[in-house]
Amino acid sequence: MLFPRTKDNTRSISIDLATQRLSTGDARTLLNRFLSLLSWCQDQHAVLGDGWSGNPVPRPISKMEKGGSVAGQWVFSRTLPEDPDLLQRLAYYREGLNAREAGLVSFEVLSFFKVFEQRAKSDGRSPNLTKIWIRDNFAAVHDMLNSDVTDRFDKARGTKPADKYIFENCPVATAHASEQFPSDADASPEIRRLQLGYQSIRARYFYKPLVPA
Repeated sequence: MLFPRTKDNTRSISIDLATQRLSTGDARTLLNRFLSLLSWCQDQHAVLGDGWSGNPVPRPISKMEKGGSVAGQWVFSRTLPEDPDLLQRLAYYREGLNAREAGLVSFEVLSFFKVFEQRAKSDGRSPNLTKIWIRDNFAAVHDMLNSDVTDRFDKARGTKPADKYIFENCPVATAHASEQFPSDADASPEIRRLQLGYQSIRARYFYKPLVPA
């Protein structure tokens, strides 16, 4: 059931889980597929926001306009860094926050990954510098996260080391998808997996040596 945007309500979609015998995850995947088809046909963006299940009958969702924010203190005493690489990393960080606001988790994960991705070329014989960066910092980040997040993240990566999992399995959705590391941006399990990746690499501790406090 489709609800249009009105003065008081936002546009939304409801689906009967019981009648259609769908789990919440399967229903979200189906809604994403529907929006992807509409995006192709209309050549327009379509972001599926957060929702819930449990209502006995479909109902519209009250409009929740996203507000802005103001700085908690004046920041004009600061100057822009002169290092172009640092400026680029700051841009990626803001890009990740914007993607988070828009609900684009695949771009969100990639943007935050690009903040600490090492630019040095590798000849394939030396250890990868980005993996080393993750390996050296991940233990401290892991301890800072909610135990539920770390438990699900560890379950998702299985026996794969965290640095290898983040490097190979997290930025694949928008940048490096391949037969070896597939990523379906509509599938609910993949969205949840990338959200765990986001929560793990979003920790500001990762960026302290790179970005000014």
